[in-house]
Amino acid sequence: MHAYWSEGADIGDDAVLLDLVADVGLDRDDAADALADDRYRERVLASTRTAQEQGVNAVPAFVLDDRLLVLGAQPHAVFERAMMTLEETTDKEA
Repeated sequence: MHAYWSEGADIGDDAVLLDLVADVGLDRDDAADALADDRYRERVLASTRTAQEQGVNAVPAFVLDDRLLVLGAQPHAVFERAMMTLEETTDKEA
């Protein structure tokens, strides 16, 4: 995601994506085969459905402890508050 968010790389372009795959030490040919044959299509679609069912409608999105959704790029303080909220609700449930 660094290439996309920080460098503006077009990860929708297969050639760019395959370059990134190779850059991190993965096999470029295996990745090209996976893109061509859609072997992960159903897994991706299922993951997308699950995210939408949980209310995810933006990226990035973070589902914390399967209970709290944080949408968008947020500062560290937002996550600290979210974690405190989760801890408080866990303490009340116990």
